Amino acid sequence: MTGLVNHDPTQLPDDLPVPHDDGAARHLTGTKLPRIALPATDNADVDLAALTGRTVVYVYPRTGRPGQALPTGWNGIPGARGCTPQSCGFRDHFADLKRLGVQQLYGLSTQTIAYQREAVERLHLPFAILSDEKLALTRTLNLPTFTVDGMTLIKRMAWVIDDGAITHVFWTTLVMINGSFVPVAAFPGWLAVAAEFWPTTLAVDAAQRILFHGASLGDLWSTYSLQWAIAHAVVMLLLGWAIFQAGIRRGLKIGRLGP
Repeated sequence: MTGLVNHDPTQLPDDLPVPHDDGAARHLTGTKLPRIALPATDNADVDLAALTGRTVVYVYPRTGRPGQALPTGWNGIPGARGCTPQSCGFRDHFADLKRLGVQQLYGLSTQTIAYQREAVERLHLPFAILSDEKLALTRTLNLPTFTVDGMTLIKRMAWVIDDGAITHVFWTTLVMINGSFVPVAAFPGWLAVAAEFWPTTLAVDAAQRILFHGASLGDLWSTYSLQWAIAHAVVMLLLGWAIFQAGIRRGLKIGRLGP
């Protein structure tokens, strides 16, 4: 490991590369989980296939520790940074997920139990982290991974599991303003207000309400979420058309397009 030693794992650099969905996790939706017991930081052995009701598992590469060097080239790997803020986000919204019907919440990585237990204690996580240190689940499910400094790490994603089957897979994202990575409630006041009117915030909120709270399109319509999204789309289309027409008129006037 050759990264900065004085890094703060709770803070993210501004210039991180944006990860893109390469389709490597698409096969997971609808998959019945295998009967594999994974050790947890609360000293239990957890078989995700045997759990009843709704379970949410967020999968991440590895959490960092204050004062310890980052893995080689860590900031340049799309989707690698952010495991600590992600865990803190689930911690802060643990009660909300419970109210929305999530019976179990776990983190999952290939780090050792001892390493994970330190993170659970330091970050005050109210849920357990599962260790797939031996890659049993990773290999059985053919999870997308990457290797750095001799470590095999799972790419970031989140699963919604219903009665032992993966029903939804959320791929890694670093779109900050819409609350899909950092909760809108955690933003500074001015940014939280702006985010509430951002169309993708409405999309994230609608997806969460449909997936976790059983909301229907009628429910979304009654809260004016759909109307606002439609109005925003119409305004953007009209604005784009006006800019396009202005560019055409300018091109005809000066005899060329562009600057």
